[in-house]
Amino acid sequence: MSYTLEVTKEDMYKDLMLMQEDREKLIAKLQNSERQIEMLKLQIDQEKAKYSDLENLLAKERVIQHESHLRMQNLEKEKNDYKSEIARLTGRIAGILYNSIIGLESTMKSIPTPSPK
Repeated sequence: MSYTLEVTKEDMYKDLMLMQEDREKLIAKLQNSERQIEMLKLQIDQEKAKYSDLENLLAKERVIQHESHLRMQNLEKEKNDYKSEIARLTGRIAGILYNSIIGLESTMKSIPTPSPK
């Protein structure tokens, strides 16, 4: 019986050693997983910061585009105003020239033509 107890004790000791090895391996895996989790948390924080920076950049770009669009609208309106003013002045000049031509023709008709000698 004592032999059987001794064998059982040795078997239990071997089992205990194997379980301790397994425990150490699991602890090492757990520590490795915890390090990976911390690295992933840092990476997530960096990605969040990049995302935030990109959102801010996009918002600034939209503001710039909106301001540019407003400037273009103002320039287009200004251009159309100038075109209208040019057309108005052209019409006015044409009217003045027409009246001047009519006046000159009238004046020329009133000047006696020299008789041939």
